[in-house]
Formats: sequence, structure tokens, C-alpha cells
Amino acid sequence: MRDIDEHGQSLLRATDVPGLVPVSLGGPVLQRVAGGVLAPSRHSLTYGDRVLATRLALPADSVLCGTTAAWIHGVDQVSAAHAIEVGARHGRRVRSLDGRSSRGRSFHPDDVQDSGWGLVTTPARTAYDLARDPVLLRSVPRLDALVRVTALTVADVWPIVERNPGARWLTMAPRAFDLVDAGAESVRESMLRVLLALEGFPRLVTQHELHDLAGTFVARLDLANPELRVGVEYDGAHHLDPDQAVKDRVRRDRVRANGWGLLVVDSTLFAQRTALFAAAAALFEQARRLRW
Repeated sequence: MRDIDEHGQSLLRATDVPGLVPVSLGGPVLQRVAGGVLAPSRHSLTYGDRVLATRLALPADSVLCGTTAAWIHGVDQVSAAHAIEVGARHGRRVRSLDGRSSRGRSFHPDDVQDSGWGLVTTPARTAYDLARDPVLLRSVPRLDALVRVTALTVADVWPIVERNPGARWLTMAPRAFDLVDAGAESVRESMLRVLLALEGFPRLVTQHELHDLAGTFVARLDLANPELRVGVEYDGAHHLDPDQAVKDRVRRDRVRANGWGLLVVDSTLFAQRTALFAAAAALFEQARRLRW
């Protein structure tokens, strides 16, 4: 869980500023963050600043939930401008604050824990909320990260699913959990794995270690299907470094020399879904021909 002491150093309450008048807000000196919580106008607010400001402005029994809870538990896939999600026990709605998503939610006592950030949903309840997102390309990467940083298991979440029959988008949860893999090391890796699975390609495992016939380590592949001897990798920005590019080429030549097919996906190919699926189809078809 994130340390609250690393956030909010520039925040102050309006009541703590002697002689403050409304004209001071939104001007060159102070900006309103949430409710009566302010920050210097020159300060670039982080997501943590905004979460803490919202926490200070809300009743103590308000519960930070959804993506906000995931961020508190250590998930990094949240921008500074992302909405802050808050609920309240027993379905009571929380009054609206700028930049905050207010929902009336009923939380079981086991769904909520205390923290330095105040009340927050547990990792299991947070996973349940994330899994009901109708967009799998959004929910699964967040769930991958949450499972990785909290050691949560999908089995931990099923009691929450079972005690909330009829919840909105509940049918998405089994689909999302079926695709979760804590081995994914980036959002794009997760998204790539989900895209290929939804398109009907054979399922891929994460971080597969490849050894040659003598048992010598060859490489660790981002995504792989060991049965078909197929690997898929996503090239992020750091792979553009010339030295890294040379290492990548040598490593991938060794993978192919050991009889594996390999598809390397960069940001351009990732964005061109038709081309991506065509390249994946060719890779798997070649692997099947070689196998049989």
C-alpha cells in the first residue's frame, strides 16, 4: 500500500489560511483542489495530492474504491487527472466534489479496511469492482497489476461475487478473472495478451523461460505458447535505445535458432489491429505446420 506521507505536502485547508478571501482562489496564489482544501497555484497536482485532498474534504465514513483504491494498493495505471472514486457504506451517496466519481454503494464489513488514507476497499473488493468494467482491455491490465502487487488470488474475490447477485456488469467478472495473469510486466503486455485471446488465438503464458536441449537458459519471453513453440513480445520505448536494440536482436536470433517462432509488436503494429491479427495468424499457422 502506498505511503500517505509521500503525498500532499503542498496541501492546506482554507481555514488554516488567515485572511483568505474568495478572490484568492483560482488566481495566481492558490487553487482549490477539493472542498476547502487548497494548494499553491504553481504546484502541479499529482493523483496522490488529489486523493488526499478529497479524503480531507469528505466525511470520515466515505470509502475510497474502484481505480482509486487500486492506486492506493499500488497499481500505477492512473493518470494525475483520473477521477477519484468514492463510495459510502449502506449505499448512501456522497456529495459531489470536483474530479470525484460519487456512487452509492453497499459495502459488506469485510469489503473495507482502514488505512493511512482512511477507509478503502480491500484488494479483493477492489478487484471485484475493477472486474465489472465492461471494457476488458481496461479491466484486465488493472487486475493483472493489482494481483501482482497485493498477492491477491482470484479465489479471494469469489465470495464477494457470490454475495452480490444481480450487480451491474457482474457478468463481466468471470471473463475478466479468466484472463488475469500476474506475470504481465506492463499495461501493453496485458492488453496484447487480452487482444489475442479475444480474437481466438491460443492462450499465452507470461514470462516463459526458454532453455535449449542441453538445459541452458536462452531467453525469457514476455508471452509464449510452449506447446506451439511460439513467443510474442511487446517492444516499449526503451527498446529504441541502440544498445538495447542490439541486445534484443541477438537474443531473438537465439530464440529463433532454437526452433521458436517469434512475433515482435511495437506501438505502430499494436495500433493497427488488422495487421496485428494477420501477423499473429501467420505466426501460429507456421507453428502448426512445423509441429505437424
